[in-house]
Amino acid sequence: SLPPATYVGGAAAATSFRPATFVPAPRLTLAQIFSDVSTTGPATVFEATQSGAPYCGFVSGEQPATATPGARMHLEVSCTAANVKKLDLAAYDVKQRDGWCRVRLGAQEWSTSVKPGLLDPVWEEQHVFEVSDPQTDRLELDFFLGEVQIGATATFLLDKLKKGKSTYKGHAVPGGKVDLLLRALDFGKEGDEPEGQDEFLEYL
Repeated sequence: SLPPATYVGGAAAATSFRPATFVPAPRLTLAQIFSDVSTTGPATVFEATQSGAPYCGFVSGEQPATATPGARMHLEVSCTAANVKKLDLAAYDVKQRDGWCRVRLGAQEWSTSVKPGLLDPVWEEQHVFEVSDPQTDRLELDFFLGEVQIGATATFLLDKLKKGKSTYKGHAVPGGKVDLLLRALDFGKEGDEPEGQDEFLEYL
């Protein structure tokens, strides 16, 4: 478990960390500090009085994916490649084999270059988006051949990304898939715990 930090927080901050371990500390007397506090530290120390008995509660555990309120956060998106060679072009009325992707995060939008004549385009292109709140922001990806969108819009969550670590995401489309990498540059969870297999297979 992570060591506790010297931080005074309230109920909202406490419940964002787990598991909780409460250590009696009779010398502390503080009747109420259940204020709405957020923190990016790996642990929270909060003081309160419960049933008239003062105690200090050490709440340690996983760091949340949010950063300090108001801080600028950034997400690097790498569109690497796609392969839709099994696509029935006639069924989707595809006239141009020109593969490209459009990526959106809120009002921000970015598109890859267009790879003409290819059903297996390789881009290896990156773009950095600003993130307002990793807990609620959603990244959206569309894949096109010419002007025809292939498949539905993919939506990716940001709240489980690890700070500084690239995470693979695959978007399944008719006839194949689109590959991309997401990297939280200055927000996200820290630690070396292994990723779940479902993260890798989420959109395969």
